[in-house]
Amino acid sequence: MRVLVTGGGGFLGREICRQLLARGTEVVSLCRRPRPALEALGVRHRLGDVADPAAVSRALAGCEGIAALPPAG
Repeated sequence: MRVLVTGGGGFLGREICRQLLARGTEVVSLCRRPRPALEALGVRHRLGDVADPAAVSRALAGCEGIAALPPAG
């Protein structure tokens, strides 16, 4: 299963990514800037903003689920 996590680079998002990975889930994260720490965990990284429908659509390609967190400040 592949899940998109929006805001995976934040405190809660990073923990959600870790827990999903621990369960054997493939994780894709949509973030506004590169997040090397997520990539080091094995998270696929997509750059974009949740306010951009096209970016969200591209990030969702091939995903069966989504964990959406509100954008930080």
